[in-house]
Amino acid sequence: MTSLISLYLLDHAYLIEANKQSTIDLSCISYAKAMIQHNERIRQCHFDPKDLILEKSEMINDIFVTFRDENTFIDCMYVKKEKKVHMRIYYDTQGIFDMDFL
Repeated sequence: MTSLISLYLLDHAYLIEANKQSTIDLSCISYAKAMIQHNERIRQCHFDPKDLILEKSEMINDIFVTFRDENTFIDCMYVKKEKKVHMRIYYDTQGIFDMDFL
């Protein structure tokens, strides 16, 4: 009985951690989407290129996240529990079309 409760609690802890991870990842995608929309508007309307947001940093759930626009993808990096997470969010003029974890 004790081992069954231990397994249940361990599974529950993993689910809570997975939920936190997905919240951070979804927030990163949301920030990247706003950055993409801003930069694409500047590029397509031929506004001043110095107004592009090519790099920015944000705090998401007490985690420092950096974003860098590389013209065809947004590099998103953060460190969580001493592990470096590196995402690439690929986009074109229509919006986000793919994502990779490196």
